[in-house]
Amino acid sequence: MSSFFFIQSALNGFVIDIKGANPAQSTPLIAFPRKTTGTDNQLWYLDPNGFIISKLNGFVIDIKGANPAQATPLIAFPKKTTGTQNQQWSLVAGGFIASALNNFVIDITGANPAQGTPLIAFPKKTTGTQNQQWTFVW
Repeated sequence: MSSFFFIQSALNGFVIDIKGANPAQSTPLIAFPRKTTGTDNQLWYLDPNGFIISKLNGFVIDIKGANPAQATPLIAFPKKTTGTQNQQWSLVAGGFIASALNNFVIDITGANPAQGTPLIAFPKKTTGTQNQQWTFVW
């Protein structure tokens, strides 16, 4: 397996975080300052099939309930064997991470720069996109 990385927001430099380092399935994903210790809930691996896998528990970034509606929360959930489009992602030019389910991108709700803001799946915007742009940082 390749090395794990942080997924850092262009909005505020925060990273994708499993809230409270909670290893339970369905734990919400949030934007949170990058930690220097205890970082397993902030480290990810992108596998060849488009799953973004957590170092904390092996769960993947998931659009809750495979709901195709905009603003559906993102959660950490066990990788499924069928019906996985809500768990598969692709990298899009400009730093966007798009879902195979609906082509929505990983978005910090309301472009809110506060730590702990929930992550959602949302249509890719054409302006004011910093809350939808991400960089992989090792």
